[in-house]
Amino acid sequence: MNFKNLKQVKGIRAVVYTAILLSCGPIFAASANPAEHLLSDSSPIIERQENKRRVKPQSVPELETRQQTSLIAQSGSGASSTGQSSLPSVDEAGDTSVSEPGSPSNLRNVDEELEQLLSEPDEVSPESEVGDESIVGEGEDPEQELEDILSESDNQSEDTDVQVISDSQLRTLNPRYSTVYLDELPVSHLSDLEVSTNILSGDFTIRDTGFQILQNLGSSTSASVEDNVLTTEFHGNFLQVKTAQQLREVTTTLEVPVTIQGFRIRFSLTGSCELVPQAGENPPDGSICSYTPPVRLVYDENEPTNLIPTDILLGDDIPDGYQFGEIVPASDGDGEPIPGSLLARIEEADGDGYIGSVETLLEGEKQLGIDVDVRNSGFAEDTSRDRFTRRSEEIDYVVTTKLANVRQVIKQNSEEAVLGRTVRALNIIPNDESVELDIVAQLASIWLPDAEPTLEGTDEPYNANINVNIFRAADAARVPANSFAWYHAGIAKAESLPPLAPGEERKLSDIPVGRYNGIWLGLSPVIDRSFEVTENGTRFRNISAPRLVDSVFEEAGSGDLDEEQINVDIFGLFLDEFGEVTDIIDFDFSDIPDAYTQVGLDIFERDAIAPNTLVYRERTNYIPHVSFTGTKVDARNRKRYYTGLLWDYTEGESGQKFRSYLGADYQYLNPERGVRAFTGLIGYINPDRDYYSQVWGEIAKTFSSADKNTSFTLGTSLVYAIDQADDIGNDIFVDADASKFLLSAGARFGSIRLGVDQNIDFFPNSDDASTVLSAGIDFGESVTFAGFYTPYDEGNNVALVGANLGFRFGTDYNSPRLSLGWSQNEYRFDTNNFIDNRYTLTFRVGRPGNPFGPR
Repeated sequence: MNFKNLKQVKGIRAVVYTAILLSCGPIFAASANPAEHLLSDSSPIIERQENKRRVKPQSVPELETRQQTSLIAQSGSGASSTGQSSLPSVDEAGDTSVSEPGSPSNLRNVDEELEQLLSEPDEVSPESEVGDESIVGEGEDPEQELEDILSESDNQSEDTDVQVISDSQLRTLNPRYSTVYLDELPVSHLSDLEVSTNILSGDFTIRDTGFQILQNLGSSTSASVEDNVLTTEFHGNFLQVKTAQQLREVTTTLEVPVTIQGFRIRFSLTGSCELVPQAGENPPDGSICSYTPPVRLVYDENEPTNLIPTDILLGDDIPDGYQFGEIVPASDGDGEPIPGSLLARIEEADGDGYIGSVETLLEGEKQLGIDVDVRNSGFAEDTSRDRFTRRSEEIDYVVTTKLANVRQVIKQNSEEAVLGRTVRALNIIPNDESVELDIVAQLASIWLPDAEPTLEGTDEPYNANINVNIFRAADAARVPANSFAWYHAGIAKAESLPPLAPGEERKLSDIPVGRYNGIWLGLSPVIDRSFEVTENGTRFRNISAPRLVDSVFEEAGSGDLDEEQINVDIFGLFLDEFGEVTDIIDFDFSDIPDAYTQVGLDIFERDAIAPNTLVYRERTNYIPHVSFTGTKVDARNRKRYYTGLLWDYTEGESGQKFRSYLGADYQYLNPERGVRAFTGLIGYINPDRDYYSQVWGEIAKTFSSADKNTSFTLGTSLVYAIDQADDIGNDIFVDADASKFLLSAGARFGSIRLGVDQNIDFFPNSDDASTVLSAGIDFGESVTFAGFYTPYDEGNNVALVGANLGFRFGTDYNSPRLSLGWSQNEYRFDTNNFIDNRYTLTFRVGRPGNPFGPR
């Protein structure tokens, strides 16, 4: 099957194929819609497209509001894979990290204010709050603070040259020295407790409540000076409990209106009991017996049902029916029916209808004869009524647990500084395909060495002016997105800053580069996709009462006709009503005294809905992943390389057990000129639908007024997916369309932001063309409102409109935050457009207020 030209597919197939595309949401076809991964999917596990902010499965899902992907709406290169904040606007100095190497960095605008407004001002994930500016501000001088502490210390050993800093003095240590990342979440020695939650409710969407809890189980810092080398060390133990998406099901149902044909045959034959053997005494003369056993069909009355009998009751299975040879009472000794009895009513009806079926009986009477109600003898689509397609989505989370031990060592001499960062963790992901294998592999990392930096002593005292680029290089290290690290170790180094003479200013170009190299071991997600047809149009819902189309009834007795002709007069005339058929059934009643028979046939129709239901499933598992990365950072440039290997023991869609990659990216930032550029590429061996080779790039220019209160930004970005797989399973193909070419423009007038994004269908495998308008406003520092509208989108899955209202109770990193979101998604089928409204509530709080700022 190939879904390239759906318009050429007719009938039910077209709708079902379209349903497959829509079921896959942003994973199958990355829409030009910037908020697609929020509004249609409920958040995909793996976000490999560089033009989208990654949705982290291990953290609380993003808000259901418009998540801008343009350069205008998003500052910096995206939520860093190390947990850093978005890159500040080009008016500020800063750094950013890109996402998973399988995906370029999230393309964003250089205007940070617009990014904060239009991309979840109260996002649950805290990384948007932590960056170089909050951890390492240019105005801070923690080195001087530390030097002051050391100069005051009197805890120096008489037998050694080691100067030890007391705990009370270390309490004022700047958290820059202790900030480490647990996957994408920053922690420091001041971190204590963080709690966040996200609740989603939709018209046709069900999602488990997402949450994340971080608890510091104990941490310590130490500092000492030996041989003119200052050593600062941080140890910490943390518990993290959070939800991760494990199963996503999208159910698409095409409701086809149908007309169901059916019929009912009733037949009875009575006669003298003389020919029927009786147990015990002979019946009175003139008694009438039934010459037919009772027959009845049983149906399942619960919908949906195929209206096929579940059982056939015959003879003794029907105790409320006259059995073959059983006396039919209410006749006198001469065999004449008593007035009002069943036999009397049969003769009195005289052709007016069948008597003896259940609905014609009086109290105490039983069914007489055969009553076969065939409710479904065939059905056909009712073209006078319209088809209708429905869509529903259900997302199940699993609660994961991480026990992490972190260690960071920083050494400074008179010329340079080195940093060693080590993270060890045990991650427990219930219901994963191989939990036992995951745990054993993680426990083996206990024997892996710490990142232990070495630095020789010098004759001169250590230089307290540590180079900020050593932290930026370590923090910008590429970490696989949406993954669980069990071992992460690396070493960064940078030359220290020489002291400034009085009145001298330091130029950015004078700050030496920082370098980092490290290894990462962990578990990364793979998605097993499958389809299942749960209803194929042979079961029905909304079944109406039967509607009589035609009816024929015949009755006769041996006293009315020549007994030799009774078969012709009854069955011949009966069948002749429906097709000029005579004498096709040959029953000989001539030997039955007082024979009397009834035959009735009713033709019915029922209106119903025949659902055709397709269920698309995404099952997420986590597989071992090893990655090596290097970073080189200065004031204007950042260069990174990364290579790695994934071992897919689940043998997912690609059918390959090993998947390797090699990639690099480069970023240029010039705040003075308002210019930012970013580019990169990555290549995969054995690519699939989530991990594939691609090239990406972006460039943006901001024009600001002298007072910086007004600015205008132009930008463009692109992603070209080179070899993204288009197969789902073995026999289903869905066009890969992860490529994008985006033009963006934005403006800021004080607290008001405006933006427009235009996605162009440029590449062979591009996302659909679309236009998105966005706006927002800040009401002081505590309340923010943002919204978006999509006037044009050629795709089948469109985020039409959305809004977000955010409240922030304080300006610290851990200040309580509350966000209310609403969005409306439209799914476009051949039969109709289907609307799903979604509502979100997000809350986050923690202590202390700012674990990344000096006390």
